[in-house]
Amino acid sequence: MLRTAVMWAWVSADRERQFGGAAGVLFVAQAVLGGLVVAGASVAAFWNPLWLVLLAVVALAGLAWGRLAAPQLVLAFSLGWLGPFALVQFAAIVPFRLVEAFVELVSGGDPAGVWRPTLR
Repeated sequence: MLRTAVMWAWVSADRERQFGGAAGVLFVAQAVLGGLVVAGASVAAFWNPLWLVLLAVVALAGLAWGRLAAPQLVLAFSLGWLGPFALVQFAAIVPFRLVEAFVELVSGGDPAGVWRPTLR
């Protein structure tokens, strides 16, 4: 269910970015900024729980999108809470793929094939 909601929200964000003009760009920018605020507030709350008030600010800002409020909220909160895990995974996979590409290059293989299908 979580993966479905996140995928639906990103597809909605991409649609808005592609066809929504400046409002679509603002939609994606707010989701990213909201994710950063959620992550920061969640970590800062370990020292002072009052930082959690920022979660309400992100939620209220997301509700301002009307019919797009649900994907905005899913994006902001999923980015804030799941984004750090994705960054750790990305930081681990990039050096691994670079080593794979180097091995392919040295052994006479196709280094470009190492990046498929994730980048195509």
